[in-house]
Amino acid sequence: MNLIKVKSNPSVYNAVDSIFDNFLTSFSEPKSWSPKYNIIENEDNFIVLYEVPGLKKEEIKVKTDSKNLYVSAKNDISQQNDSYYSDFNNTCFSNKFSLPDNIKSSGIESKLENGILEIIIPKEISVSEKMKTIKIK
Repeated sequence: MNLIKVKSNPSVYNAVDSIFDNFLTSFSEPKSWSPKYNIIENEDNFIVLYEVPGLKKEEIKVKTDSKNLYVSAKNDISQQNDSYYSDFNNTCFSNKFSLPDNIKSSGIESKLENGILEIIIPKEISVSEKMKTIKIK
């Protein structure tokens, strides 16, 4: 079973509410953004790679519970400098992935390097899957 992104089904009412909420909020509010990501599965791990240029590790949160992986970020560029003109936007995103049953949640690691967030989710090897030597008679 692979990692599955959890999507909620938006209703028409939520869409209309969202339009009005976005219209009424100030322009300094962070814009929701959906970064590109890849999910790779190999023999030992699931690897989630996020493209997050310009974000610092302090601005990113990676959390997990027994069933889900949560990845979110929020930056506030307007507080970082006093520019005369700035085309940079404050950004935020939040994603939720459903985790398969065969993972070792205590071994999940993440690192940020060159604008790529890498989350390594080790698979748990069941006793029946461990390699064993079979004696030849």
